[in-house]
Amino acid sequence: QDLTLEELKNASPVFEQDVYQAISLERCIQARNIPGGPAPEAVREAIKKSRELLQQMSNNS
Repeated sequence: QDLTLEELKNASPVFEQDVYQAISLERCIQARNIPGGPAPEAVREAIKKSRELLQQMSNNS
């Protein structure tokens, strides 16, 4: 549920319009750039490692 700026300011007067950029879904996902995380770079790395593992398994059979 989206909160209005007024509702956010009721919780804390430090909120300003830029809060919406800081808490955007895209920014939150990109910030979770850890192994197993949803950031695009983390996903690319997981795919790369999975492909390498599958290739190794294929070569060993």
